[in-house]
Amino acid sequence: METNDIIKNLNNLLEYLYDSRNGYQECAKITESARFQNLFNYFSKQREVMIGELEAAVKEHGGTPVTHGSIAGALHRAFVDIKNFISTRPLQATIDEIKKGESMTLSKYEEVCNELPLGSSLRQLLVNHVENIKKNLSEILMENIAA
Repeated sequence: METNDIIKNLNNLLEYLYDSRNGYQECAKITESARFQNLFNYFSKQREVMIGELEAAVKEHGGTPVTHGSIAGALHRAFVDIKNFISTRPLQATIDEIKKGESMTLSKYEEVCNELPLGSSLRQLLVNHVENIKKNLSEILMENIAA
């Protein structure tokens, strides 16, 4: 993969991470469950760390990292707000939307990982992010079952 393609893909992933972080922050604000507020805030902080790691990787490849999420992500968060407002089960609606958003993020990560050479430090970083996102999603689902 060419350097410009790497920078473009990393910046694309950064947008997904900003969207994820912002989404978790929003979910923490609107949920009434203290347990889920803590969980969502924790995941938001994890996304902040991942953002820092990708920003460093973009700079390492000579690029300028993006500093915001996507328009689609902002629209998705607005949709979540509306859905929660009209839903009889707002926590479930929130979790359903988190699953959708994180599934899209995972898909994009895996697409970029598959284009990078095996054994590269950048690929390993992205694989670590994928594992983290999957773990977070699993935790949310397990907490939801326990709720």
